[in-house]
Amino acid sequence: MRILNPRYQFYHRLAFLYVRLFGKDKISYSSNKEDVIIDILTGFKQNGVYIDVGANHPDIISVTKKFYDRGWSGVNIEPNYDNYLLFLEKRKRDINLNFGIAEKEGEADFFFKPNATTAESTGFTFSKKVYDERGHDLKSKKVKMMPLRKIFEDNGLVAVDFINIDTEGFENEVLKSNDWKKYKARVLCVEGKGYDKFLKQFGYKKALFDGINTYYVLNDDNHF
Repeated sequence: MRILNPRYQFYHRLAFLYVRLFGKDKISYSSNKEDVIIDILTGFKQNGVYIDVGANHPDIISVTKKFYDRGWSGVNIEPNYDNYLLFLEKRKRDINLNFGIAEKEGEADFFFKPNATTAESTGFTFSKKVYDERGHDLKSKKVKMMPLRKIFEDNGLVAVDFINIDTEGFENEVLKSNDWKKYKARVLCVEGKGYDKFLKQFGYKKALFDGINTYYVLNDDNHF
């Protein structure tokens, strides 16, 4: 679950003001109106393509449901097998994948809370200490890991309209797993902050920080 840091409440209020001023369709299925903000940044398109890394659930706390219902399609990457099955059932137009994203192919320990409907209790080995401190009763399983660049390559994609990355602290690993010179997205929504320097070299400019996520837009001169 995304817990707003009190230090970032100013940015949170600023983001909601941005939504009220510029949002056309303000219906939201995400936890922090990420879908409405992405809709603004991608230009209210009727059709488009997305990649959702850490997709969680097809309906509950979903960044992509708003777009799927409108007619978009894309790739949902969800390591929780039960939630992956829901994507297979409800997202027939989408490509749904049951693994995690990392710089190198292989396996990693994935920790999850059985029967959870939100992403609050899922994560890889790096975050087990965090979840132990939260007192969650977690189970673990080995999950296949794949670089983001392989998702583009295997599915014949070169550019998508947006990528959402919500991997409970594993975001840097996901970002570094892509070849950003070859594979791009018009908009990136990445949980957390501190990615500016890394993404700037590939033509991305920070558009907004909402207190939880940072949004980046690809510069026009990068020929999306």
